[in-house]
Amino acid sequence: MKQPQEIVSDTKELISSKVSPAVERINSFSEMILGTKVAQFSMDCYEKALQTASDVVDHFLPPNDNEKSQQNGFHYDSNVNEQKSARVGYLFHRSVYLVTVTSRRLIGLAQKRVDSAVSATDSVVNSARKSLSNLLPNDDNQVHNGEAKAPSHHKKKHHNNQVKSQ
Repeated sequence: MKQPQEIVSDTKELISSKVSPAVERINSFSEMILGTKVAQFSMDCYEKALQTASDVVDHFLPPNDNEKSQQNGFHYDSNVNEQKSARVGYLFHRSVYLVTVTSRRLIGLAQKRVDSAVSATDSVVNSARKSLSNLLPNDDNQVHNGEAKAPSHHKKKHHNNQVKSQ
């Protein structure tokens, strides 16, 4: 009877012997497909589209100082003879980076506009308060339930007019 460790070891070897050749075939097949002129042309077009999109984003949503000081880390030397799947990975990561940067810049722009609108609203409210306080006499510039009290001398005149008419 085999020991549990031997059973585990034999199972790993069996799985490895069946899976490894399949993985190698898939890798070589994908490299063969990615090595075709059509695949290379497609990746070239996609890379150019990414660069154009990146340029447009930089033009309309310029990077802030923090972004300018950081490198995005996306450098690909097409002259290097490496696996074609590495280029696919590079294009994928560059795409995700572009979406992330665009989202971050749009959120930053929206935040600046919200802050500006809040500041402008505060300024208008403060100006309106000052104008209202200047219009009302000092004794009566209290507000009750959202309505300014009428000055007391107006109430007396109104009351005297009612008495005379009776």
